[in-house]
Amino acid sequence: MLPKNEKRDVQTSKKVKLYLYGSPMSGKTTFANGFPEVLMLNTDGNIQYVDSPYIAIRDQITIDGRIKKVKYAWEVFKESVEEIITGGHNYQTIVIDLIEDIYEACRVYMYNKLEIEHESDAGYGKGYDMIKTEFLTTMKRILNSYYNIILLSHDKVEEVKFKNGTSITSYTVNLQEKIAKKLAGMVDITARVVLDNDNKRYLDFTYNDYVFGGNRIGLKQTKIPLNIEDFKKEFIKGGNK
Repeated sequence: MLPKNEKRDVQTSKKVKLYLYGSPMSGKTTFANGFPEVLMLNTDGNIQYVDSPYIAIRDQITIDGRIKKVKYAWEVFKESVEEIITGGHNYQTIVIDLIEDIYEACRVYMYNKLEIEHESDAGYGKGYDMIKTEFLTTMKRILNSYYNIILLSHDKVEEVKFKNGTSITSYTVNLQEKIAKKLAGMVDITARVVLDNDNKRYLDFTYNDYVFGGNRIGLKQTKIPLNIEDFKKEFIKGGNK
């Protein structure tokens, strides 16, 4: 059925899809916890300083007599995603913390399913493509849902050296480049969480060859303080293009 031919109020319907990365203890999880009605899908157990409900995304092992049964972390994640998408709850924001752990959980699950020890064991490119498809299919489902979605990742910092002897620091997410770019293409904003030398935290939306970031909603600022009120102002303002 076609939708009714009338303009939507984007300010009341707009949900944020956000990809944040930064060093450990830079404030990513605390910032995400400030969004409305948060559910954390947590992989690293680092939830002791936030008060939102959470689901632990990890292998679940049960013993039935002499039989050990394993529900892989990826299966736990996929079941959680399906339950979230189905609705019947009042959560408004889903935080995935950490996204690289979720990808690794997908790899481990697929290794077991395909009975391999590495992607290359399934044939040239085939194993990698099957894992990528499995991961991105589920990520598209949650990112296309009608919730605020926040992906959290650690950063990967490298020194890029040039032939003339100079160097520059590169900042990106702790995930394979092709997978990271696919995820960035599904969100509104990709930003680095920075803790500077003065102990001030901010979001950096810079995008260039050496910094992974950017936005598709027309934000004019390249940096804003890491607090929910400043973000809301810029996000809503950015939608008025």
